[in-house]
Amino acid sequence: MKRVKISLILNLINVAFILFAIIAMMTGFYFMGDKTALSLEGYSAFQFFTFDSNLLAGIISLIYSIYLILLLKGKIDEIPKVIHIIKYLATVAVSLTMVTVVFYLAPFASSSYFILFTNSNLFFHLISPLLAIITFIWFDKYIEMGKKVCLLSALPTVFYGIYYYIVVLTHMENGVVDLKYDWYTFAQGGVASIIISTLVMIFVTILLGWIVYLFNKMFNKKSGEVNDK
Repeated sequence: MKRVKISLILNLINVAFILFAIIAMMTGFYFMGDKTALSLEGYSAFQFFTFDSNLLAGIISLIYSIYLILLLKGKIDEIPKVIHIIKYLATVAVSLTMVTVVFYLAPFASSSYFILFTNSNLFFHLISPLLAIITFIWFDKYIEMGKKVCLLSALPTVFYGIYYYIVVLTHMENGVVDLKYDWYTFAQGGVASIIISTLVMIFVTILLGWIVYLFNKMFNKKSGEVNDK
């Protein structure tokens, strides 16, 4: 039960971090200087995958925490598998957020690399994803999901991609779209770059999904919690 208690603490901490970051971004509270890139106030913040993936992670972490409390109190014997899978999808989604920022967006930031790790983005782009990954892999109670779930890990990316490219394509003129509508610059090379970026993002998501799945299973095997059927 020690790991369950640690999981509960870490999940609640992450809920608090994400809630703070969401409120700060939506209200325009900047605690590390002026407004930074990839930061919008109010409901406009929902246009970012960063915001949406962290929101999903926060909600499912809260729900997961409730089940952990019930588990500790002996009210239930197991966390529902569907809850565990949704938490897995959210973990992969915020992992994609972090990897995209660290290896793609931050290196090409106009001012400095670390500009994308200030204010709410410090939590959205780094702290919360890392905490979600660590919690899911090492401390969340293990539930066998099956390898096919790695393909499902791309669902949040696919759903967001549909929305993103609808916005892009409806604002494209002569193969060019304003950065206002292509905030991740995935379509700046025209239709070809849209196809390439889509395939790359889906591939990276599934790869991250496989890594998270594999490490979760490997660690729990060492802990003696895996019972494959």
